[in-house]
Amino acid sequence: MSLYQKQREQIKKSILDTSVTIFKEKGYENATVDEITKTVGVAKGTFYNFYSSKGEVLLAWAVKRFQNIDMEQVMSRNNTLEENLNRLIGIMVEAIGEEKELFRYFLEEVLKVHGHNRYTEQFDFPGIYRQIINNSKDSERVTCSLTDVKINVLNNSLFMGMINWFDAGNSLEGLEQQLKSTVRVCLYGLLDDVEKDWRR
Repeated sequence: MSLYQKQREQIKKSILDTSVTIFKEKGYENATVDEITKTVGVAKGTFYNFYSSKGEVLLAWAVKRFQNIDMEQVMSRNNTLEENLNRLIGIMVEAIGEEKELFRYFLEEVLKVHGHNRYTEQFDFPGIYRQIINNSKDSERVTCSLTDVKINVLNNSLFMGMINWFDAGNSLEGLEQQLKSTVRVCLYGLLDDVEKDWRR
């Protein structure tokens, strides 16, 4: 990497880190691009060279946050797909809990401004789910029944479940169980025998 590229990466990182600090201190709605650029010490045009809006900064933060998930903690060939997905959810909820307010801002921004499809594409959770499927002990059984459509339904259901959870003003408590219930319904369906056994 050239010196110029290193400098650009450093400026981009400074904008991201400073923005996140200001979002936490003042709240996302109250933070401005002017304040971010003044704190970093760059021109407003420099900000827009890297990010088109505050929402893009928030997206970059969320992508970075979830990219830090250690997939080796999630996947085990000794576990079923459901067990591995539940491990992923547990790790995600733990990550959310560490910066709940900032994550809530992110979900609100996605919901009211950009539409969630554009954002969820950045995370490639369907790709993560396929990776988990391939590394679960029941992979041969579930690969036949878990089509791309079902994986997308699972992805959208979990994402919208988180949005609705926080939009309703709920605390973090109970979110993990709610998302695990969503996984079970997406994997087995409401009328599946496994689902009926679980509900007893």
